[in-house]
Amino acid sequence: MRGFFSGESLSGVDEPYRYFFRIIFRIGTITGNILFGLAFFMVARKMASSKLRDYLILTGIGDTIVGIALSTSALEPTYGIACHSLVLLSSYLFSIGFYLSAISLSQGSSLRQSI
Repeated sequence: MRGFFSGESLSGVDEPYRYFFRIIFRIGTITGNILFGLAFFMVARKMASSKLRDYLILTGIGDTIVGIALSTSALEPTYGIACHSLVLLSSYLFSIGFYLSAISLSQGSSLRQSI
């Protein structure tokens, strides 16, 4: 499936509609990733522990940035380079936030009961 995420799979579509489908795909991808990150923010808002809240916020930020950074394509070099440079940082934020929230949750029995 060559170029599925960059919109190259739309090569059989008529030329006027090709760019329209790319825009729809990008908007859907970015919106989905923002909503997935928003779920972490909503859960973090209800946590009593400030450490766990901070870890979940880190996870939400990392997940949102990863999704946005990976939704650009190589067809737009100026935006592609800028966004792909954030992949390492956002992956680190997501991984560390998720790992530390799991560690924090597993160590506190009162936190487990609050969920």
